[in-house]
Amino acid sequence: MKRLAERGWKFAVRHVLTAWLRLGRATGWLARRQARIRRRVERAYAAAGAGTDLPLPAPAPPDWRQLAYASVSYKPPQFWEQTYIMQDGIPLVQYAGAAEPRRNYVTAAQYALSCFDHGRPEAGLALAAWLRQEAEWLPAGGAAYPFGFDWPMYGLQAPWYSALAQAQVMSVCFRAWSLSSDRSWLEHAEAAGALMIRPAEAGGLLRHTPEGLVWLEEYPGAQPVLVLNGFVSAVIALLEARLTGPQPPAREALAADALRSLKRSFSAYDTGFWLRYDRVSPKHITPEYMKFQALQLDQLAALTGDPFFPRTAARLRRYYRRRRWLPLYDFDLLKAVTGVRI
Repeated sequence: MKRLAERGWKFAVRHVLTAWLRLGRATGWLARRQARIRRRVERAYAAAGAGTDLPLPAPAPPDWRQLAYASVSYKPPQFWEQTYIMQDGIPLVQYAGAAEPRRNYVTAAQYALSCFDHGRPEAGLALAAWLRQEAEWLPAGGAAYPFGFDWPMYGLQAPWYSALAQAQVMSVCFRAWSLSSDRSWLEHAEAAGALMIRPAEAGGLLRHTPEGLVWLEEYPGAQPVLVLNGFVSAVIALLEARLTGPQPPAREALAADALRSLKRSFSAYDTGFWLRYDRVSPKHITPEYMKFQALQLDQLAALTGDPFFPRTAARLRRYYRRRRWLPLYDFDLLKAVTGVRI
């Protein structure tokens, strides 16, 4: 009886929602609603300072023990040890359909960053040494971290490279340098960052948004997809590099351009109630991604002193607190929950 009542409720909701959506499309109400939301979002980001270019702060040597990698270290090292398959201290990822677990340099770098931030420097240094040993040295210059498996979602065939992996390896190297005072870590970080300056057409990771702003690709397929969280990690690495000493002019210019691009592009991912994952699909990020996306902005606030980032982080946290009501705002999610076909 309970199952019949549940089916009847869903049946009623589906029919009411279907009629409502059809009426909204026919009358143009849905399009007008979307336009109102978009105007509201753009006004909010303008008020937060998205169009304001503040100078990059003068780099000062930080206490790296106090500069936590916020979007990773909110989880302790035990998270990686319990979630992934550990082999000789390296976390391996068991992908669906794969016969064997695979190495993922992003996962290894994040585990290292968590170790550094949670009082396990020896484990962090051991992972850093493993990452340096694993680098592939490219004929055109630079240390690369190839993914040895295809990623069909974005049309990528092995080997492929990612700004997320390159950037987080850089952040690992900076912390290894701070603990050991060995400048070879800075040299390796610079080599890992070489792909960020190289255009995607030349095998690098540098692309541009539809607005002509620079972007560093997490998934450098044939067409730009412009994933947000991977780009933020790349911006963090470029800003952290400035804390280790003077940067080459091209790297300094890229840091300023990337920061400007992030501020001006962020609103394109904001739907007025949640964040999109990239610029080419309607896919929204998960609640867990929303948590660490806000933490990424906290880290950018610490690195730049720009009020845009704490204001935007507060906006994302409001979205997260209201996540239970997301289907009322997100028609695509509401249709998926109720099974509407329209």
